[in-house]
Amino acid sequence: MKKKEESFGQIIRSIRQNRKMTQKMLAQDICSQSVLSRIENNEELPNVWVMYQICQRLGVTLDQVMMLHSEEINQSNQVFAQIESHFVHKRYQALLEKLQDKQIKHYLYLDTDMQMYYYYLGSCAYFIDQDYEGALVSLKKGLSYTYQQDKTNVSVMEIRLLSCMGRVYSDLQQLADARLNLEKSYDSMQALPPERLTTTLTKVYYNYAVFLKEQGELCRSLKIIEEGIALAREKNSFYFLEELFEIKAQVLTFLKEEQAANKSFQLYQAVVDIRQSAKMV
Repeated sequence: MKKKEESFGQIIRSIRQNRKMTQKMLAQDICSQSVLSRIENNEELPNVWVMYQICQRLGVTLDQVMMLHSEEINQSNQVFAQIESHFVHKRYQALLEKLQDKQIKHYLYLDTDMQMYYYYLGSCAYFIDQDYEGALVSLKKGLSYTYQQDKTNVSVMEIRLLSCMGRVYSDLQQLADARLNLEKSYDSMQALPPERLTTTLTKVYYNYAVFLKEQGELCRSLKIIEEGIALAREKNSFYFLEELFEIKAQVLTFLKEEQAANKSFQLYQAVVDIRQSAKMV
């Protein structure tokens, strides 16, 4: 059955919604929100420069947009939702099996799809095999699809990639590169509007806090930890919350704040108990 032809505006709207971006966020410094609305509703055809800027912010090329259909985007979204679920729940072996499935190649339509694929592949290399060099190769490849050093509108996935690269560099004792990537991920996250902050970004706080603790920057580490815990609570999420409470207890112990450290350890244990209970249900 022949697929229904879709316009530039319809495809852009589908990708924008998938990226959890509002029209205001996408249109900023490119065109007015009303113009973008008309483009998405097929009431106005943008010039080539506007089309290029919109695609760049979404992390896609003009050619990819012209070849895509909403049905394909929806199928890809469903596959990556399953993959993300494995990742968030730390089911890394199941995640790797999904990535190694030959059918996965049929869902990698966009540069951002390839970016996610290599992010998860690098994560598997790190957590399953402790192959830090291999993990770094995959993470770098993922980042290369959309990221440039002078980029101002950094995506959530790019922030996650930068953070994980920083963590791997730290494990490899390449501390200058570790700090550069962790600071870039943190600063880029701080620049995001509140509506684009997701639960997965709590891991960015954790990675940065661990590095700062290891470098003896305890007060700075504690500040980052508190920000991560605040985000997790705001999003009603347990993702990396137990790790944040655990490292908070460690930092407070180093700072000789024993009472506060004990409280943080108790909160860590409470989150662990809740997560284990949830698995048994």
